Amino acid sequence: MTKPTVRLNGSEWRIVVAVLISSRPVSARELALGLRLDYGFVKRIVRGLVAWRILSATPEGLSFQPDATRWAAAPAGGRQR
Repeated sequence: MTKPTVRLNGSEWRIVVAVLISSRPVSARELALGLRLDYGFVKRIVRGLVAWRILSATPEGLSFQPDATRWAAAPAGGRQR
């Protein structure tokens, strides 16, 4: 069985790294301000990363999912590469 490959573009990587190095869960707005990106753009990327289960969304904010076996391709209707 082959492992699915998840390819991220530059902005997706920036967001994942920002969440990864944060000492606490962060919101999409905090990411947008910290990375100097448009909030709508960050929200759109975050939705994709949550659909892939690379990030998890909780009421406290976004956090990184370190278990790569739980990552998956976006569901039908979602963005896929």
